[in-house]
Formats: sequence, C-alpha cells, structure tokens
Amino acid sequence: MLITSKERVQIALNHKEADRIPIEAGGFLSGINYLAYENLRKKLGLEPKEREFVGIITGTVKLHDDILKMFHVDTRYVYPKDADNYDPKWRYPKETDGYEQNWKGGISFVDKWGTRWTKSPTSYYFDIEERPLANATINDLKNWEWPDPKAKGRTYGLKEQAMKISNDGFAVFSVVEGPFELIQYILGLENLFVKIYDDPKLVHWLLDKVTEVLIGIYEFFMDEVGNYMDCILYYSDLGEQRSTLVSPKMWREFAKPREAEIVKTLKRKSNTKVAFHTCGSCWDLMDDIVAIGVDVLNPVQTSSAKMDPQKLKEKYGDALSFWGAVDQQTVISKGSPEQVCEEAKKMICTFGKGGGYLFGSCHNIQNDVPPENITALFETGYEFGKYPLK
Repeated sequence: MLITSKERVQIALNHKEADRIPIEAGGFLSGINYLAYENLRKKLGLEPKEREFVGIITGTVKLHDDILKMFHVDTRYVYPKDADNYDPKWRYPKETDGYEQNWKGGISFVDKWGTRWTKSPTSYYFDIEERPLANATINDLKNWEWPDPKAKGRTYGLKEQAMKISNDGFAVFSVVEGPFELIQYILGLENLFVKIYDDPKLVHWLLDKVTEVLIGIYEFFMDEVGNYMDCILYYSDLGEQRSTLVSPKMWREFAKPREAEIVKTLKRKSNTKVAFHTCGSCWDLMDDIVAIGVDVLNPVQTSSAKMDPQKLKEKYGDALSFWGAVDQQTVISKGSPEQVCEEAKKMICTFGKGGGYLFGSCHNIQNDVPPENITALFETGYEFGKYPLK
C-alpha cells in the first residue's frame, strides 16, 4: 500500500516501521550551505537558482523542489516570521569600525533581541559583534524593549502554507529557538558562565523573561499552524565536544524548567512531536531531556563524548526518536563517497530498527562538502533505508 511522506514520518515518530525510513533535509539546522548547494546543482546539471536563505547566520539555503524530489525528502518547512515592526538595521562595516581589511565590505544586522551580527567577506558565517545587554543590570533588563509576541506580521500566510504542504502529502516541520541558547547570544558564553556564579538572580530573571516572550510567540504561531504540524524542532544547545556546556546540576537549575515550558507550549495546541536540538555530548542529561517531554533528539552528534549510537538506541529508543546522526564533522565533510555510504548504512541499521529514526546529516552540510558526498548520503538513505532493513 502506498503511503504519503506525511504518513511515513508519523509512523516513524511513533516508533513503527513504514515502507522506508523517512528522509529529512532542508531545514535551518539540517540544510545545505549555499556554496555546497550551488556546487551540487551544477554537478547534477540543474539550472542555477537565486539564493534564498532559511538561515542567514548559518548560511543555509532553501532546497528547491527538484532537489527535494530527487533525494526523496519527506519534509517541508514553515517558519515563524519577523514582526512588521522589526528593523534589522543592516549596515556595511568600514575600516573605522576597527575591523580593517578583514571586515572591509562586510555586512551586519541587529536581530530582534538587540544583538548585532557581522559577516566579513572572508567568512561563510555571521559572528556576534555587539551584545548590548552583556553587562546589563536587572533594572536595565526590565527597561529593555523586548519583542512583542503578538506583533503584526508574525503569522501572515502561514496557515495556508502549512495546509498546502500537508494536503500535498508532506510532513510539516518548523524550527524555533530555545531560551538557554538564546541567552548565550545575549550575554556571551563566557559571560554567562561567570554570571551563573556571580549573579544568578540576573540569569534567572533573564531566562524567565526570554521564556515568557518565546512562549507568547509560539502560542501565536501554533494557533495558526498547530493543526498541520508534524514535528517542531527547538534549538537550545547544552553540549560541546567533550561534555555538557555547564554541569548537569547547573543545567537542571537554570535551563531545565524553562525548556520544559517551551515543550509544553509547543504541544499545548497541537499533536506535534517536539524535537530538541543540541550539538555535542548530552548523554549526562538524556534522562532530563526525556523527562521534559521531548520526543526526538537532533542532530545526534555521535562523534562527541559518550554519544555511542548503539547505547543511545538501546537505552532511549523506546522514549525518543533520533534525527540525523550521519557524521558531518569528519565523514561527510572529509570522507570519500564510499565512506559516507558506509557511515549512513551504520546509522540506518542502528537507529532504524523498529522505527524512530529520521535519516539525515548530523547538522548542516557545510560549504566544503563535495557534491559527490551529498549525493552518496541521500542515495544511500533511500536505497538502504527500505524495510526490512538489510
């Protein structure tokens, strides 16, 4: 019996085997960076397309229908929009800004939280240039002009967009931000670590405020698209290569209650699955991730400490689905097509048994990845992801 992409994803995320493992690609945190994408289209003999960024900071671009169909991608995305009253204040840094030739001809903008991001012509990505709240007091934070969750423009046309994707038979996905990662940008990572010890009241106040604003935005968003949403990914990094960013004790005190509120909000008006995106090692907090109601772990960075694929599936495979996992850090970026194929098969065999797996790259495919490796990734996912698994 033929099933739709939407049904295939739903079956997988309910820990059952469909006809094949669903293939996911094209999101803000699971996409392809612009040069890699343009090289891929050229290699495949497809006509060039104008760049349309889905992640301006990360450099990820929209994947067009011809690529999505060629790679049998089962998902399509709908994103919350910026408010009509949001002004990014784009500008081009000059030598007098202190960046000299490295930044000459670069570009920068201010995000809706007041943080300025700048990209030099020699970089693929935007980096933070100014954090106006980095040294703020609680009184300063109270007087800051925070985003209005219900500002006009945030949801224009999204209901119709989500409905069309769903009616066309594809799974509707989205990506939103979480509070713990967001305050890393607002304060700066090192500054956050210091304030957790030196000024914990300020960190708690800031987390509460940011969570309050995010909940308002997501309630507004889910009112429009919740009936069609199959999975919504929120990102709030807690790990790095060797361990968690902060101790499990500190994460549980500062981050966990707010992350739980985000999950609750996203599920309140929808039957959507909620995926949690964290890079790095999160093994020491896996029980907590399950406890707050997360359904799916992304991107499953198996190259970091303790993140053994077999152990993850064995211990958490009944509670969580896994999304991604094919190593971008070393294999997709630096390996041969044959090595990409072998790595993909390994993840399929490990995570795909019994359902509960969305196939894809561990995080975005970077600009230095050759087209042959991208093709090998998705061709392997389609060919070897058919049930029963080989």
